Amino acid sequence: MTDNRVPNETQRSLTIREFCAIEKRLGRGPQVMRIVGNIVRISPEARREWHTRMAAFGQEEQAKLERERRVELARRAGQAAARSQKHIANRQRAGART
Repeated sequence: MTDNRVPNETQRSLTIREFCAIEKRLGRGPQVMRIVGNIVRISPEARREWHTRMAAFGQEEQAKLERERRVELARRAGQAAARSQKHIANRQRAGART
């Protein structure tokens, strides 16, 4: 799935550092703690929370795709029904012609 908030970054390959920076900017990275100087660490709790959040994100994405699939199926079914001679609008037209 393409994220419209980062169109340029999704059109090219990324280094691991770039990937992590983009995901963090989108709020998808784990919580980090900064220790003296430039030392950045991820606690075990933050890692578990991140895994839980990513699993939920995946489920949300699957649910969104399923909704989109069902809407498309309903749209196609509606179009097919409207073309059918048995559709009420088409039955009335057919009856008016005879």
